[in-house]
Amino acid sequence: MWVIQHFRRLFGLPTNITNDARLYLESRWADERKYTNEWNVEYPGIIGSNEGPCNITDYSENNQTCGSSFFPNSIDRQSYITKEPYLATHYGGTSNVFPELSTYDNPVSQWETMDTVDANIPWSIKLSYILARIILKDGLEGPIFNPLYSPVKFGCSWWLKQPYTATSGELMFRAKWM
Repeated sequence: MWVIQHFRRLFGLPTNITNDARLYLESRWADERKYTNEWNVEYPGIIGSNEGPCNITDYSENNQTCGSSFFPNSIDRQSYITKEPYLATHYGGTSNVFPELSTYDNPVSQWETMDTVDANIPWSIKLSYILARIILKDGLEGPIFNPLYSPVKFGCSWWLKQPYTATSGELMFRAKWM
């Protein structure tokens, strides 16, 4: 997040970006829908649609948005956040840290950004590399920089594309904004 704020400030956009737990969950659910079969039994849907399910072996450009707007029902959302790392016990407490996550009814993201990076480059440059590519692709009108709709809340997910080896692998990045 600090890297994104730094990029925005370089271009004169001083608005602070804050983490939003809901957007992190939405990003994670979209990645799970796109890259696994985890949700396919409960949510059969139309293969290849924005809701999914997705062909988990197809990483091509034409399958880019598959699963991006997937949103589980309230029972599945509640079950999901009662597991690690959402429990307060994970942080040394005794109750759920994020109870509001189970009660929100609709996705809140307004923009989505996706890209990939070599999994074997240092973490210190992974996000910078992705942001530079997003700027080249979307310019200053994309979701990170658009001054009319300057997004101020952020959530993301990282997904390691399989197969992965010590010398080659792709790391998928998904960010959601509002």
